[in-house]
Amino acid sequence: MTAHHIPASPGPRVAAREVLLQVRGLRAAVSLGGAEFPVLDDVNFDLRRGERLGVQGEAESALPLLARALTGRPAHGDRVLAGTARLASGPVRSLTEPGEPAQRDAGNIAPLGPAAPALPHTGRPPAGPRVLVADLTGLSADEAGARTGRLRAMAPALDADGTGLIVVGGPFEAVARLCDTLQIVAGGRIVERGPAAELRARPRHGLTEALRTGAAAPPRGAGTGRGCFFEPHCPRGRGQESCRRDVPGPTPFVSPHGSVTVKCHFPAPAAPCHESRPS
Repeated sequence: MTAHHIPASPGPRVAAREVLLQVRGLRAAVSLGGAEFPVLDDVNFDLRRGERLGVQGEAESALPLLARALTGRPAHGDRVLAGTARLASGPVRSLTEPGEPAQRDAGNIAPLGPAAPALPHTGRPPAGPRVLVADLTGLSADEAGARTGRLRAMAPALDADGTGLIVVGGPFEAVARLCDTLQIVAGGRIVERGPAAELRARPRHGLTEALRTGAAAPPRGAGTGRGCFFEPHCPRGRGQESCRRDVPGPTPFVSPHGSVTVKCHFPAPAAPCHESRPS
């Protein structure tokens, strides 16, 4: 387990299914004017067969870079510094090598644009485990809403094929209703993860609360390693010495929908589960 790993159960619809994709240790930066700025810091997550994962948070920096890193389609200035991906029981593959685009089996992790590609159930020869990534960042509210509606219409076919779907950005409420699991990114790190129904009803992290109400002004870029990167924006932690000084560790919670893990010194009131905190 890495320093920033957040274990949490997915939504109950897919909780018993096998893991389709494992992403470990993803770090990435952007180069601007000869300087390199960290954007993603040790991102780790699992995706199960047929699972729909919504990724919310820093829509102007971390989220689109995450989508590009997973699909191996870097923009000018992107630097994927570290990270691996493993599909089902296949080999562990590096997401980057110095100076080279991300590497993966062709077609296994693919972007899902406005015009959806052919899906496995259409009769094409199976190409092995498949994950589709829909990047909704940078779209207008109407465009993102329309894309979310099309994804909802595709969902039964994706589930029948065991195809995993990662939805990056988009309207919080619509994405939470579509997805099984949500993970929230702040300071380039996952700061809350759990069943979408639970995060929609009872967010623990201040950024998740702000995203749900539409009041979020998420920070940009990865943290410096000191304190909570969301501290200046947090109604509970702003000005707190522990939030300024210490990076919060993961705290697990039980919920009616499954376990939730949050990295926050002052999470919203809820009963933490009686188990040891992950290291």
